[in-house]
Amino acid sequence: MCAIEKAYEIFGALMTEEKLYLNPSIKFKTLCSKLGVDPAEMDRKLFSELGYKGEELMEAYREGTRRALQEKYGLVFFF
Repeated sequence: MCAIEKAYEIFGALMTEEKLYLNPSIKFKTLCSKLGVDPAEMDRKLFSELGYKGEELMEAYREGTRRALQEKYGLVFFF
């Protein structure tokens, strides 16, 4: 498995299992740096697989969480 594939796998786990997107201070570029992968390369991989670039994907996760909380509990969060 090449580096970008491994980073993509870890990124997916961090988003789905660890819910890293809930921390608004975590930025896509910082996360890529921690994973040891170029953000532009990860953007290309994410876009080819999911149709989103990195920051767009993180924001989509955040927006989905905000919407779900609002629908379920009537709560509004700013993260």
